Amino acid sequence: MSELRRLIVRHRHVAPMVSALLASMDAAVTIRDGEGAVILERGGPAGAGPGDPGIRQDVVVDGDMLGWVEGGRTARGIAAVLAYAAARERDKRSLANEALERYRELSLIYDLAATIGGSDTVEPVVHAAVTELSRLPHDARGFVLLADGDSGTLRTAPEADGEGGPITEARAGVGIVGEAAVSGGS
Repeated sequence: MSELRRLIVRHRHVAPMVSALLASMDAAVTIRDGEGAVILERGGPAGAGPGDPGIRQDVVVDGDMLGWVEGGRTARGIAAVLAYAAARERDKRSLANEALERYRELSLIYDLAATIGGSDTVEPVVHAAVTELSRLPHDARGFVLLADGDSGTLRTAPEADGEGGPITEARAGVGIVGEAAVSGGS
């Protein structure tokens, strides 16, 4: 179902608003989705036919044409109202998705804290951290560096798949990675 059709037919606030607007204007109007299928067709006064197909006003949101309104002068106003309502719906969906993403991140942090809270050695903590990080969306990747206390050599901690190993030429205090290790470990 197209975004514009869903908005006009199913939305609890928009559908009655469009009906009231069309009834008060008493104008012949046809609203079509992006593929040209009729969503709503209303004749004008005294049995006039559907909206004049010669006058067309597109319903555009964020550069996406959702459909158009055919009719007299009222087409512009109705298209503007529909574009506004569709933009608000997109904004609400975007905010809801962002809130869900933040919830997932907080849940990840909570799970990680619960997992590592009972461990007293480095390896299980690192393994849990890398495993939890691998659950992040957007193909997020990360690694944890462990420093050998005697030699100062840095190596990556084992990832969820068990891989890990030395980083070529990395020592605590030497280079960007080494400086990060020293400043992060202080």
